[in-house]
Amino acid sequence: MIRTLLSLEGHVADEVEISERDVNRVERGVRDGKSRDEVFPRLHGLGTEIEGAGLTVRVRITRQPDAPPVRLVDHDEPVEAAAIREVDLQNTFKHGPKALADNLKINTGRAKALRWELGIEDDRTCRHDFVFGKTKLPMYSDRALERMRDSIAAGADLSAVRARYRAARAT
Repeated sequence: MIRTLLSLEGHVADEVEISERDVNRVERGVRDGKSRDEVFPRLHGLGTEIEGAGLTVRVRITRQPDAPPVRLVDHDEPVEAAAIREVDLQNTFKHGPKALADNLKINTGRAKALRWELGIEDDRTCRHDFVFGKTKLPMYSDRALERMRDSIAAGADLSAVRARYRAARAT
């Protein structure tokens, strides 16, 4: 936690390098009961909310009115920034192929064709492959389920979608 906050502090000011000495300084300050503003002077305008313990810990950084601007960026955005990424991928990608089909009340063949039609298989926000040894499990997010549900609600002809999918696979 100390190193994370020090790295955030490093992004606020230019040419700041984090050393073991800084970690020890912060640790001593915390033990001496100093306030966070005294220990991390460059982060005076940022606040945090921490939930959970163990493997699932969520840290939310909030900006106070007089603080420097804070902006979260995608991991592939080509800018220098301190970014936060939720680590619990199993919570984000919680639907297997069968569960998606069951939620939509369609069979797995039609669900697979609809995923193909909507480009869900190639969308990193909708699909993640969990790899355990030689086993690869594709899992889908709520966003994938929502896109499929919206397509069905808009009147997608699943028989035609499946026919296009089969024709594409045959070539």
